[in-house]
Amino acid sequence: MAEELEELEKREDALKKREHDFMESMKGKTIGEILEHPESKRLDEERKALADNRRRLTTTRTKMLTVKKLMDYLATQNPDACVLAYEQNSLAYIEQLPDLPNPAICTVAEAKKRSEESLRSWFKDSEDKEAKIKERLDEEFRYAKDDDIIIEF
Repeated sequence: MAEELEELEKREDALKKREHDFMESMKGKTIGEILEHPESKRLDEERKALADNRRRLTTTRTKMLTVKKLMDYLATQNPDACVLAYEQNSLAYIEQLPDLPNPAICTVAEAKKRSEESLRSWFKDSEDKEAKIKERLDEEFRYAKDDDIIIEF
């Protein structure tokens, strides 16, 4: 996802330069002539497409729970309360692993490392092992940044 945003920013910068160059070439023209010019229409379409791409890439992250929101909420709670999760096998809410980081609470970077180790074992006999590992990690963590926090309960 970071690569997609980086590529999008490059395309937006290139569009701004093309828009500037176009406007420079249209000096002395009326606003009507500028708006009716085919290049103006192409630039408008590209600007709209890039805006749609930006919304698609950023919307999911802006709606996510943030560490700050979680910390603000937890600050209003009993600091000695246990963190519980539902355990399917015991049919009850039980305490979770007390040490941090752990497999249930960690950064994306830590989870990626564990996933990569698991995938290396899974694909150990594959000829294109590295490509498969990268593809799986890219898919699994497509909405995540390395410093995001994972809570797996």
